[in-house]
Amino acid sequence: MAVSSNDTGVPPPLFSPEFQRDPYPTYRHHMAGPALQPLAQRPGVWMLFGYEACAAVIRDNRLSAVRPPSFLVAVDNQALAEFDDLVDHMNRWLLMMDARGMRNSAS
Repeated sequence: MAVSSNDTGVPPPLFSPEFQRDPYPTYRHHMAGPALQPLAQRPGVWMLFGYEACAAVIRDNRLSAVRPPSFLVAVDNQALAEFDDLVDHMNRWLLMMDARGMRNSAS
């Protein structure tokens, strides 16, 4: 089984057009590595791979799914106010909440 669909042996980056055509070489590559890996396309953003690691993080009360507006909209801080309505809308998505976030949004 080939690791990648290209000739370099390196799988396509997450979210690239080649990845979208066939994500499985990239998934296999990341699943074979450490559970926590930096996302090359977004400095400061990390990806977590594997059921056990994800289950542990989801249950860890020290961590939260609540994201700051700067994570949701990739613009500089001066332009961020223009996206207040979008950020408010996105913060109501279940994907952006956890038990702590739900308590904060209910108050």
